[in-house]
Amino acid sequence: MAPLPLVLLTNPIHADAVAMLAPYARVVVAPDTAAATLRAFAPDAAGMIVRAQLPDDILDHAPNLRGIVRHGVGLDFVPLEAATARGIPVANLPGSNTGAVAEYVFSALFALRRRLADLDAGLRRDGWLAAKTRANDLAEVGGSTLGILGMGEIGRRVAGIARHGFGLRVLGSSRTASDHGGLVEPVDVATLFSESDAVVIACPLTDATRGLVDAALIGRMRPGAVLINVARGPIVVTDAVAAALNAGDVDQH
Repeated sequence: MAPLPLVLLTNPIHADAVAMLAPYARVVVAPDTAAATLRAFAPDAAGMIVRAQLPDDILDHAPNLRGIVRHGVGLDFVPLEAATARGIPVANLPGSNTGAVAEYVFSALFALRRRLADLDAGLRRDGWLAAKTRANDLAEVGGSTLGILGMGEIGRRVAGIARHGFGLRVLGSSRTASDHGGLVEPVDVATLFSESDAVVIACPLTDATRGLVDAALIGRMRPGAVLINVARGPIVVTDAVAAALNAGDVDQH
């Protein structure tokens, strides 16, 4: 009997998933995600399940590779052009993490708007009464305005929770000026940033969105507004965010 093909994991995955693969493949987990390590494990791999950045030249070291699966949605971890040139199919898992990401958005929103880390630290350090006085400076999330940049699956899920779960006013900006079934008020990007108490970035990274959130857009944000990026980092100009954070103009996750 021929040996089972080897599937290389850049990171561990759930034990149930490994059990599902076991009848069809030998599953090997790389001991770390360093480029040299991944190159060393690549020659025997017939497939890869990717949760970390692959080195650009990984396919030069993977002569037996027949397919790559991104354990998630974003494909910037995978050298797509090189895979296409070699005829190696690449798949991702749209929608697989929509619920988890949407839940994170609201955990970040409440942590920042309600200053949970500061209150917890104050309570532990100074006691209940001292920490209680800090609550006087907080504002309720309910009744505020949430702006969502990118109305894909994650954006729509966030909008639904915000609107129906917390009664927020929800603004949305996407390539199509749609209210997405009444979930959002469609606005342009500039209006989204200027009228929102919190902005969620949930758009894909493309040539058009790379560096989209720059100093000009951040400068439109309300004092103390919250910026939550659950998309790719390069959509935001990091130096612009750092300057706004240092000035105390925004809170960011």
